Amino acid sequence: MQWHKQSLLSVRCWRALEVLGAGVIGLGLLTPGKAPAEVSPTETFFEMRIRPVLAEQCQQCHAKGDAAAESTFHVESRTGLVTEGKQGPIVKPGKPKASHLIDLLRNGHGKIDLPWNSSRQSQITRDFTRWIREGAQWPSSPSQPSQSSSGEKLGPEWAFEPVEKVTPPDEASEWANNPIDQFVRSKQREHGLKPVQNAEKRTLIRRAYFDLTGLPPSPEAVEEFVNDSSPDAFDKVIDRLLASPRYGERWGRHWLDLARYADTSGDASDTPVPEARLYRNYVIDAFNQDIPYDQFIIEQIAGDRLAFKRSPQRWREQIIATGFVALSRQFGNRAYADRHMIIQNTLDTIGKSMLGMTLACARCHDHKFDPISNEDYYGLYGYFDSTRYPHAGTEHTPARTNFVPLTQDDEVFQKFLQWDDKRFKLTKKLKGGDGDREKIKEKLKALEKERPEVDLAWAVIDKPGETGNSRLQKSGNPHNKGKKIRRGFIERITSGPADIPEGQSGRLQLARWIASPENPLTARVMVNRIWQYHFGKGIVPTSSTFGAQGKKPSHPDLLDWLARRFIKEDWSIKAMHRLIMQSKTYQLSSKAAHPRARETDPNNKWYWHYDRRRLEAEPIRDAILAVSGTLDRSRPGPYPFP
Repeated sequence: MQWHKQSLLSVRCWRALEVLGAGVIGLGLLTPGKAPAEVSPTETFFEMRIRPVLAEQCQQCHAKGDAAAESTFHVESRTGLVTEGKQGPIVKPGKPKASHLIDLLRNGHGKIDLPWNSSRQSQITRDFTRWIREGAQWPSSPSQPSQSSSGEKLGPEWAFEPVEKVTPPDEASEWANNPIDQFVRSKQREHGLKPVQNAEKRTLIRRAYFDLTGLPPSPEAVEEFVNDSSPDAFDKVIDRLLASPRYGERWGRHWLDLARYADTSGDASDTPVPEARLYRNYVIDAFNQDIPYDQFIIEQIAGDRLAFKRSPQRWREQIIATGFVALSRQFGNRAYADRHMIIQNTLDTIGKSMLGMTLACARCHDHKFDPISNEDYYGLYGYFDSTRYPHAGTEHTPARTNFVPLTQDDEVFQKFLQWDDKRFKLTKKLKGGDGDREKIKEKLKALEKERPEVDLAWAVIDKPGETGNSRLQKSGNPHNKGKKIRRGFIERITSGPADIPEGQSGRLQLARWIASPENPLTARVMVNRIWQYHFGKGIVPTSSTFGAQGKKPSHPDLLDWLARRFIKEDWSIKAMHRLIMQSKTYQLSSKAAHPRARETDPNNKWYWHYDRRRLEAEPIRDAILAVSGTLDRSRPGPYPFP
């Protein structure tokens, strides 16, 4: 997230990177590395596009044990599709043209009733064709309760259990700088491992600079640290970096990736949104100011509800913060044509970024792996169905509408909303050819002169007069609705409906539930992310998937200890940086000099040395520009769209 005047890479610059690289920094700038494992795109595609159709459209007749299915095939497993059937397998992995299932989906048979319309039927056929062509992969079932290597029982729902109060092991305290080292050293002892020596000071300061700012230290900063023999020399480096404006740019970028930030609205039109930069700046400033993480969550989901209570200091920032929700992917070429998909994207992003859960898997049916029901999904859906999203304009609906005016003046605020609504309706009529085009144009021209002068934010507010519970959508079909589902939470964590004031969306209540110390997911997920960005891998390697399909934590007691410490220290991200970076575990050399240890733990699961890591594209180019003196460190304005 650094700003630049030029971006040309020369052979000489790449040679400079080698000098800046692994041998000096302790980071493998130009060498291969492993990204943290996540649920694969293939599994996500199957759960979102394939399993719902099999479950809702096929399983009623082709379930295992059903009389008809026994003579044809069943759809509850891959085996049932690739080995059974009157005339052989109905699916031939890798060969969609030879798979009879594609013919059935394309042409229909018997009682098959593909949902929605012919366009949807074509999409389903394309999805299954792709799935079969890629090998008809079928994710494995949830794992049975397993044990971590230290003997702790970790079942598939471990992340939903309360955060344990644990004590650092005393027997490992002689090596430790802080409790992190006690947990890590205890695990090393269990596996017969010893840590390597500490990193050299020149390596350590470069590691810290790239971690916290994404930039290399100046030669002067390196020499100052090398010559500082005081016991708190590294602490002073950490504090200086955390106070740098570059820190918020570096760590704000990590969050913006999770928030799927872009300066355009996405999908077919991909319309420019110059106002999106306000959310980008909000995130950077929030990290620099060390806004408590629970407050950071609440402001992004429901900052407008706080602002309208007239927060005297932060009302503007709190409205802008809801850009997190406004950034939800816009679908189709007409305003809000696929609103249910916009809301799905919102829930999917909240689930993965804040809760480490794939909530969108429960849109069509109960989650197949985690304790999240179809009703849980629509209990969450109601909060955002009661929310007004902005629209940046598309080919068929060109008017920009539903941006949020940045004003505390109620009269101006309401006046703008009314003006915006009139303009949007007139533009829609003009585009649809409904009425006299010349008269509509004249009205639009006159209306433009009446526009209230006010700044706008790419943000959300409650839908005026349209808040409430939403109906369940059968099989995820917005045209086939079931009963109303009261807005609530994930029942496995908190049962019962939310206490929502009349006429409100309830997003504030949802945000407070997510940010509650009693929510077992939120603190665990965030401390794991901070750890991941410092070490290159999380204690839970699948940092956005804490469910049954994700990986178990390597150090579950350490994870819970960190989560409780995070909450105790007022959800301070900077305090967590200091704690991690002051540990001996963080300060180890990346030279894996113990041959036997490399055989015992080749992937360094037990942190007996510091992992060599690849540096991302931005720090590579920024390092080049920084050492050449051409890095522009000023904050940019709107993206320069043509």
